[in-house]
Amino acid sequence: MSSTSSAASRVLLGALLALALLILPACHLPTPLKELDEPRLETVQRDYQNVVHFAFNHPHEDWYHGWYGNFWRNWHRGNRRGLCYEWQAVVYEGVRESAPAAGFVAIGIMKDRDQSTEHHAVLLFEKGDIVSSTQGKSIGPDAGRILLDQREPRRAWVLDAWRYGRADIFTLDDWLGAPHHWKGRIEFEDLEAEFQARIHKEEMKRIEAVSDERSAQTGV
Repeated sequence: MSSTSSAASRVLLGALLALALLILPACHLPTPLKELDEPRLETVQRDYQNVVHFAFNHPHEDWYHGWYGNFWRNWHRGNRRGLCYEWQAVVYEGVRESAPAAGFVAIGIMKDRDQSTEHHAVLLFEKGDIVSSTQGKSIGPDAGRILLDQREPRRAWVLDAWRYGRADIFTLDDWLGAPHHWKGRIEFEDLEAEFQARIHKEEMKRIEAVSDERSAQTGV
């Protein structure tokens, strides 16, 4: 197969995949807030916007978003990024200081584990609503489950840059949709623990690289 035919086949496959995903019957498309309904979110939003801008202008990585972005990322791999959990990680890293400073807890929220519709994002809620301020910045997933048991409107917001490729903020209620869209299909993640694990892994890689370089220089 020629390179031209191969490229055309990839484009066609991507288009068909995107079309199929658009008509998924279980799909719920939330609407991002046009204006913030909580003034304290402004500082978080600024850091959120900055990290999304940085991702799309990253000097060594190509970032994508949405279902077509998933296809592009998985098909080509390499330095391409943009799966929802990758967006979740980079967004959390961008707001992990400003969120608690503004009085919010930031944890991960996930729909549909191990399904084709599995999705990850960052969840914010007010610390005083669910947990004591003495519990620190890293709050376990139990707080999210307590939040789901509350009646609407819930004082919680979702940072989901994967969906539209923007620093969009959704209310949790709108992001979840009607109960049949999510009932029993929601899990929560400790993003601070995951962040610290990544930092540790990167540090171990750095130490190993320095050790290898010194060994090469000494001939050991």
